[in-house]
Amino acid sequence: MMAASVLVLLPFQILNAYVQVRFLSDVSTTDSTNWIVRLQSARTIGQMVHAIPAAYVTWIPLLTLVYVLLVFPLMLAMVSRVVVGMIARGMDVPTADAGNDAFRRLPLGVLTIVMTIVLYAVGSGVWTFGVSLLASVVASISQVLAYVLTVLGSLAYMVASLWFFLHVLFLPVVVAEEGVGFFRAIRRCFIIARGDLGRLVGFFVLLFVICSIAQGVLTLFGDLLFPTSGGSLLVSLLVSLLTTPFVYVAISVMYLDMRTRKHI
Repeated sequence: MMAASVLVLLPFQILNAYVQVRFLSDVSTTDSTNWIVRLQSARTIGQMVHAIPAAYVTWIPLLTLVYVLLVFPLMLAMVSRVVVGMIARGMDVPTADAGNDAFRRLPLGVLTIVMTIVLYAVGSGVWTFGVSLLASVVASISQVLAYVLTVLGSLAYMVASLWFFLHVLFLPVVVAEEGVGFFRAIRRCFIIARGDLGRLVGFFVLLFVICSIAQGVLTLFGDLLFPTSGGSLLVSLLVSLLTTPFVYVAISVMYLDMRTRKHI
């Protein structure tokens, strides 16, 4: 697991640290108060975008894309290959073999993630348009009722988003392990998650709590040993290298457990 973390996650963390020091540190120290005030006083989306420093608008989305479309599918594919091979097949999968499989299926994994994001964006747009249209019609009758409808629509949207993400979370693992396309992978994920949403919610809440405690303890000890800004970046990088593989191992084991329970 650590080999996968060093091969895939370490270069990204080095890039992230470089961007933080080279492009974002000056913004955070010299203009943080001003742009936050401008953001809070913005009344339109355009004003909000212009209030955010250009470095944030450029580099943070770029780092996010690199992580979502490259680091996440590669790491999860490599870890799942090792975990599933060890637990389900009783054999050790070398890191080189797991990496080769992950890179070979990376285009399919990236395409799957992109199509999932597009599907969610389209669904969100349709939902938002429908709620806004209905609220505007109801507003002619009662402003209070329109407000209540908007609030209920927003709450329903959050619940629906949680339901959607719980169903598609195993998509990269399914693509890596079963080599299927987007539509078959979506169908497989819905079959795997069917009837186990409560279990999935509890699993991810517990995983979040464990990782938060581990990161907090490791960061505390690291900051005591390296009480400088450079030391903080180093500690953050090391903590990420230690805790991230555990998250991917847990997701892979959960996928295998749910698939085995349903005999699919």
